[in-house]
Amino acid sequence: MKKFILHPVYSLASEGFDDRSFDYGMLPMPICDGVTLEDVRGLLPDDAFSTWKGYLSKEESEHLEHIRYALVRRFDESWIPSKDRDAFEPVEAVMACLRLIRPMREHLGLVRGDIQDDGRFAVRSFSSPYSVFEVPEVEKLFSLQTEDAIRLQQLAPKLLAAYRKKRFKITMAVEFFQAGFFETRFWKSRYSLRCSAIEAIFSSRTRRTSRISKNRIKALLGAESCIFETGDIPSHLPQASDITIEKVIPELYEARNCIAHGDRIPDRFFTEYWRQGVQGSLNIMAVLDEASSIIVRKSILHILKNNLEEHFADSAAADAYFLPVDHQTS
Repeated sequence: MKKFILHPVYSLASEGFDDRSFDYGMLPMPICDGVTLEDVRGLLPDDAFSTWKGYLSKEESEHLEHIRYALVRRFDESWIPSKDRDAFEPVEAVMACLRLIRPMREHLGLVRGDIQDDGRFAVRSFSSPYSVFEVPEVEKLFSLQTEDAIRLQQLAPKLLAAYRKKRFKITMAVEFFQAGFFETRFWKSRYSLRCSAIEAIFSSRTRRTSRISKNRIKALLGAESCIFETGDIPSHLPQASDITIEKVIPELYEARNCIAHGDRIPDRFFTEYWRQGVQGSLNIMAVLDEASSIIVRKSILHILKNNLEEHFADSAAADAYFLPVDHQTS
């Protein structure tokens, strides 16, 4: 019997959304490893989740009943992952890559089941509904755009390959980033996990000072580059082009060190404001919350895009890659 696994995608950009809408004519869109991005509304019967309705809250039931778009993989019942395949279910790995490209709010995890003779899905199990609602300010309005889906096609195979080839600095950074993404209760824990992801990429067991990491970040991403991409901030708001890697890195590490060492974060992080958000001015700490996510994501995506994975297999490989940078700043 044919089986399916899917992971819902929160939102595709609507027409007229800052001129960055999604081209729905591209669906279904193949991504990699048998995973496609699809409109699944005609594939899930109206009663697909009726068996569990009595055990879920009204809000949870509504999330399940309103799945519109998803990453989907179809496979034969006899399919068994071989030992040289990725550590993740391919749908999970592609979803991890999508979170790096365009992190969005989420309410649901994997849904599994059988494919019926008419091609529709009979749901057999699903991950307990959850709510990733507390995301950095800049990500609250994110929805999937056409260029995001194209980047996903290009980079998801490289992330899967990084897992298969055990490029540990990349995979550990992804794991820390995702742990921070799903930490919705305690913002300091979320921030610390993202900073751990940054350290996983840029520090090493022999060269682990914050000065080394800061210089490596600036070398990889460009000290004067703005942390925000074009379109991240709504067009009717100031674009915060002065918030650069050079500007945020010292503050990011100061806040991180205060949390890690049990010290109070200075008051200025909460009383000084750096940019305008949709609902008002954002203080330094709110922008650093954004920056901690952005720096992780930009770094991993830069590594994948530029085929630098072998230089981030482990600490020794990263030290060798950054040796010129370390010598210049020593």
